[in-house]
Amino acid sequence: MPFRLIKGAFHLVGKTKTGKPQGFRPDGDSIQFKPRSRSHLDALPRVGRTYKLSSIGSVNLRFEGVDALELHYNSSRQPAPHAEAARDFLTGLIGMNPVAYTESGIQVKPPANDGQAGFILSKQLEVYGRPVSFVFLGDYPARDGAEVRLTPSLLRRSLNYRLLIHGHAYPLFYDTLYHDLRAELSRAAVTARRNRRGVWASDGSRGVTISQPSDLVTRFLIFPKLFRRLKDYFDDHVRLSDATFGRWLDDNDENDEVWVLPEWNRTHFDNIVRIQGKRIGLLRDPEDLVFVSRR
Repeated sequence: MPFRLIKGAFHLVGKTKTGKPQGFRPDGDSIQFKPRSRSHLDALPRVGRTYKLSSIGSVNLRFEGVDALELHYNSSRQPAPHAEAARDFLTGLIGMNPVAYTESGIQVKPPANDGQAGFILSKQLEVYGRPVSFVFLGDYPARDGAEVRLTPSLLRRSLNYRLLIHGHAYPLFYDTLYHDLRAELSRAAVTARRNRRGVWASDGSRGVTISQPSDLVTRFLIFPKLFRRLKDYFDDHVRLSDATFGRWLDDNDENDEVWVLPEWNRTHFDNIVRIQGKRIGLLRDPEDLVFVSRR
């Protein structure tokens, strides 16, 4: 299972056009990473846009297999303590804590502990140009840019796995993820839920009653993909209903195709969401869903 090895460093601070330090906006499943050589990014296949470098030559990563609570999705967020805890857990793992933030609570306030060494294993750039990555601290005993086989034992060293096993992220699987790696990540998520770690102590993905759209921001922890769909839906609607939500998903091309495990039934996202009055929830646990990538 070859992945491209890209060595570099993690960053919390960039700079403005005039060279003034300017903080980035990390969250629980993304952070800026500056490769030693951008040529290794050029070697990654892409399905949409090419990558976009920051002012310091870093690129925003998309962590493979995980989905943390949203901190800044279309000027909105999921409940603060848990969303911030995921981000702070990630920056702590990398050795960047403590981190100060501006009044917004989402942008790093310089100076910061910056430039910690690490590496990513990636196979491609996703539709927005972010490297889809398994993310690691330290170094790896192979040349930069080499092809590396990602085994389950190596996977367990990744920040992706540690986010899941500690309950700071939900599993989010796409059909491009290899079966044995998905199975390892799935076991980590199930273990975290069984032990009520992190988000799982308060998770409402199987069903919450939404009296008003602000409940998504202030009250309930739910699967972030469902949160994103609901947030966009409520931008256009004041009332939740099964038929309206399904039509809206189709009209906005947001009705993801998804395989449901273990049956391997292929359906669409609206068919695994149940709405009864003001109550909405997933019919299956997140690790049982494998979304079809947009190619």
